[in-house]
Amino acid sequence: MKKLTNSKLTWITALPACVFTILVKVLQSLGVQLPFDDYIVSYGVIAVILAMFVINIIFIATDRKTSPVHILNRNIPAALFALLSSVFVTAYSVLAIIQILQAGAINFVAIVTAGFGVLSAIGFVIVALAHFQGRNYMPRMGAYLLVLPCWSCLMLISEFLNNRQKSALTIDPIKLFTFLFAMIFLYMVSMVIATIDGKNPVKACFLYGLPMAVCGIGYGVSVITGVFVNGLDFSENSLGFAFFAISLYALSVIAELTAKLKTTDEQIAVFDAGDIDENNRMYGAEGDDLLIPEENSGDYDYDYGSATVEAEDFVTELDYNYLEEKDKPINAPSDEEDYIVATESDTDENDDAIYISKDKAESFESGILERQYEEMSEEQSKRIDDLIAEINTSNNE
Repeated sequence: MKKLTNSKLTWITALPACVFTILVKVLQSLGVQLPFDDYIVSYGVIAVILAMFVINIIFIATDRKTSPVHILNRNIPAALFALLSSVFVTAYSVLAIIQILQAGAINFVAIVTAGFGVLSAIGFVIVALAHFQGRNYMPRMGAYLLVLPCWSCLMLISEFLNNRQKSALTIDPIKLFTFLFAMIFLYMVSMVIATIDGKNPVKACFLYGLPMAVCGIGYGVSVITGVFVNGLDFSENSLGFAFFAISLYALSVIAELTAKLKTTDEQIAVFDAGDIDENNRMYGAEGDDLLIPEENSGDYDYDYGSATVEAEDFVTELDYNYLEEKDKPINAPSDEEDYIVATESDTDENDDAIYISKDKAESFESGILERQYEEMSEEQSKRIDDLIAEINTSNNE
């Protein structure tokens, strides 16, 4: 049974706030006369969302269990919504470039924003691939994924510039807050996908992703309702469609985190990515079983082939006894005797790490090595024993 962490409690405030926002924005778009002026209703919606955000801060601040690392699972809805986001962001950015060229006036901020929009569309495709495969990227990929929050930031700046001569009472603030929360959420989810070390990007996805989703759904619903009332103008509506898709992507990701996130007692992160190729050669990440040839010369020149597919989930040091008790690291569970620690060669400067779950690490020996060893013949087992003894003798000398 999954442990209930305080971060998951953020749904309690997000769901009613989302229902309230959708209801109000639909009524506004349909032209229904409400008891208050439109600007009061619009800012009232933002007040509800900010109240939700403040309450969620308390939930997040008191959460001491959620691991800062999340190993992605295959998430088809998140992948599909990421692809939809890419399509709408591309359409909006290309149309913006066309309008700039037709106007004949050079708007530097608009051009840069549109350019980042195209780069962000590519970024959403990369994110979709990660969710389709259910695999995290290396930290260096996070450098490119930064185009996503940068694009949201530029959208926020452009919106301020476009409305600088308008009264604050005539501007719907939900659009601005959508850009604001999206900028932070896309930064945090990029850290999760690219396994970038941070204070706790997983908890931050709950904190900023849910208000972004509420704002984005409210903004998107108002645009979609407006299409039924006034007809479709894709150049005007594409941005609303884009953030509606991004909001649904955020909900899909947070739903995965809610169902699959691990606590700090369950999650371990210590492996050096520089050893991946060598470790795969030794233990394998796909293909056949560990191969011990039928015919061996007297020098025991064994052929170590690929291990079972269970090895796909993790990498371990070539000559490291991962169950050997070492000085317990600061973040190690207090009630466990067997745990994985960083090798002596690891340094803080190495930002490439493979993150694994504790249960998979502990099943490595019993699930692969011992099972393979038991399937060997008695003669093959004796040969391996002799080889191990020879290696130990050589090390002692």
